[in-house]
Amino acid sequence: MIRTDPLLRLRGASKVASDRAIVATTRLYREAFLDPANWRTGTYDALWEDFASTAKVQARKDARILTAGSAAADAYAGIVPRHSTIATTVLLDRKGKATVVLVTARFEAFGRTLSGASNTRFDSAGRFFFERVGGGWKIVSYDVHRHDRPVAKTAPSPAGVPATSPTGAA
Repeated sequence: MIRTDPLLRLRGASKVASDRAIVATTRLYREAFLDPANWRTGTYDALWEDFASTAKVQARKDARILTAGSAAADAYAGIVPRHSTIATTVLLDRKGKATVVLVTARFEAFGRTLSGASNTRFDSAGRFFFERVGGGWKIVSYDVHRHDRPVAKTAPSPAGVPATSPTGAA
């Protein structure tokens, strides 16, 4: 008879829940900022699919925080990803079944503005709480903060010379 290590089973349950929450969070940021079909039209219908009913109502109200915004097409020529991180913590019940997944995400992107005067560095830090709803994992609660900031453009440099921005030092 083959015996299985209970810790291996717990790792398996944790890994599946964690992987599904990571996929959903990655999809959320991709749909919210990087998919031009969404930010150019200002509609994010597919984005709300990973939210449970109650959280979905609030998420739609928080679209300005969770997405590039409804007017992004009027401001940006393109949005590209920068360094981003994601981590999960999985809570298990006494039987080893995953019950809650906490995702901590930090998302950064660079928005090239149409005006060319300055660009935008999108910076979103969030915590997303996932629970099993029906047959899948859904966001039941979240706490997201945005810290976007303008990034001054630098003057073009001669070929082969890196562009630098002024430091204020003499």
